Amino acid sequence: MNFEYSISKLKDELSSDDRIELISFHCFEPVSSELYSICQSKIQLFIPKTIADFYSVSNGLQVRWRKKNKAYPYKKEIAESGNPFKWNWPVEHYWQLDGLINILSLEQFLFGDYKDFMWFDFEQKYNIIFLNNPINLQQFKKSLRPFDVYDKYYTVAAYATNSEFQILLGDDHNADFLHYPPISIEKYFEKLFLTKGEIKQRPGFFK
Repeated sequence: MNFEYSISKLKDELSSDDRIELISFHCFEPVSSELYSICQSKIQLFIPKTIADFYSVSNGLQVRWRKKNKAYPYKKEIAESGNPFKWNWPVEHYWQLDGLINILSLEQFLFGDYKDFMWFDFEQKYNIIFLNNPINLQQFKKSLRPFDVYDKYYTVAAYATNSEFQILLGDDHNADFLHYPPISIEKYFEKLFLTKGEIKQRPGFFK
């Protein structure tokens, strides 16, 4: 995927659509190949080339939009949240936006502390079946890294080990990542740009 083209095309489409109010669109400085190699060696996980291709164009991506001619709450709070906004801003309230992309920076994605966000102490007591294999629930959740934190109820995360990299959709405030089947990172990006990051479309990616 040509991410430079896809990101530029997305911005042009949102900016020129008379039905949409583009609230913010923020790209970042790309990750250098040296920094990417350092991060990958520290984390020692299997990371697909598609991830490297994306971060070589922009170290994260933040997009917010809403449909025109609708009454929305939180106008003042959204305006004051900044551009860029902090990585976990979308989970703070039900903002009632129509489109939101919040792909985390490489450093946050790989090395963030997600205790009590992605995984919890009590989950150590339970076991699950994932990809036809039994695994401790907490161990499974610790292998999840938020990738696109776009909603209070849903989070798109990567299940990353030294041999696996799957994209999962968590619902119920990150309590359940098994309700939807996993998809590839290539499929996720394809659908994300196709739908322009429309929030209500995300669960359909995984069906």
